[in-house]
Amino acid sequence: MRAKLYSLKKSSFFFKLLAFAFVTFLYCEFLHYYTTIFFCTWPDSSNAAVQGEVVRTMVVADTHLLGSRNGHWFDKLRREWQMHRAFQTAVFLHSPDLVIFLGDLFDEGKWCSTEEFSEYVKRFSTIFALPNATQLIVVAGNHDIGFHYSINPALAGRFEVAFRTASVSAVSVRGVLFVGVNSMAMHGDDCFLCADATKKLKQLHKELQCRQGAGPCDAEAEKFLPADDGHAFSRPVLLQHYPLYRESDKHCDGYDAAPPGSRDLLFRERWECLSQQASQQLLSLLQPQLVLSGHTHHGCTTLHMHPPRVIDANQVLAPDNSFSEDGDALPEDAEYAAAERDYVDRQQAAAAALRGEVDEPLIIPEYSVPSFSWRNKKNPTFAMVSITADSHGVYRCEMPREQTVVLLYCASFCLFLLSFVRRKLWWLAPVYNVIMRRAER
Repeated sequence: MRAKLYSLKKSSFFFKLLAFAFVTFLYCEFLHYYTTIFFCTWPDSSNAAVQGEVVRTMVVADTHLLGSRNGHWFDKLRREWQMHRAFQTAVFLHSPDLVIFLGDLFDEGKWCSTEEFSEYVKRFSTIFALPNATQLIVVAGNHDIGFHYSINPALAGRFEVAFRTASVSAVSVRGVLFVGVNSMAMHGDDCFLCADATKKLKQLHKELQCRQGAGPCDAEAEKFLPADDGHAFSRPVLLQHYPLYRESDKHCDGYDAAPPGSRDLLFRERWECLSQQASQQLLSLLQPQLVLSGHTHHGCTTLHMHPPRVIDANQVLAPDNSFSEDGDALPEDAEYAAAERDYVDRQQAAAAALRGEVDEPLIIPEYSVPSFSWRNKKNPTFAMVSITADSHGVYRCEMPREQTVVLLYCASFCLFLLSFVRRKLWWLAPVYNVIMRRAER
């Protein structure tokens, strides 16, 4: 009878340990994503003078899905699972109308064979699956098709077919115009990719001028802008992989910015950012209300002026949400509120300048979105952007930190081990008592 009771107690003990291990795994690999991403919120775009229908947009950059060459199989499995859970949790909790990927979907797209590229596309579609009602926009990155001088029509063509993109593409969502540009097509050397991009940008500029009433309308010319957007003018949102020209990340701050030691590194034109000439060409032809970019793997907010002029030290836009160094949200202070009001005032002045009411340069904000992968950044994030035809708001949502998950596993293992040792000591207690009684005799 005692043997049966002991056997039942032992079985019950191990069942409890297994249940504890399962609950730990369930929380770390599923529930922790919900408890973290739940607190992200869509920003308010109510500062605009003219309101339209809001397009809630989730922006992801630099997922770098591993291929057959780089990385260990477990590293590949782990990173893809993390990105899958974070992405699906965000889509489930916040229901974006539109999801944008800013390039470098794949880590080895520029090298892989046609068969491996097809497998890449299938994995991407599985990891980042979307509801039918959610629209998707993708722009190419240098890891997807190669840097400018290594691109050939086959590499560019297979990516464009797989993701329905082009060197320059235009998509209208609820009256908001999104223009995607292939950054590697902005070298201006008349290669097959650059020539096509330049032609499309010029045509797009003419159509925007026509809609604005600032230029002639050619009724017989081939139309580039979508025909189902009501033909109303709105400043577009520019999407690209490379950021517009800037000297470095020195002016960038915030919890998701580059590490202090990396911010002073100078950017090389056409490698870490677009050239000055290409940047000014895009700003001049499109005059976007907002620029979204990736590539650097770190967050940054920059103000660009058009026409360009000497920018003072206050060229950095105050972030839409402030964080401490450890990622915790800080209460809004007077300095931050003043910076936000100043930004709103300058945006309204920019809109007035576009309408020709005042002679002031356009102020165009650019948000560089950090990498979505824990392989590239310890605190990966994605952007939640509320956009109308005349305004926008940006919130950077921090995903679960890997070090937090590791600490949870370590703490659970320690508790597991202590429970096991305590159980063993309890089982040895009768033997210990017998030994002590004999020693007393």
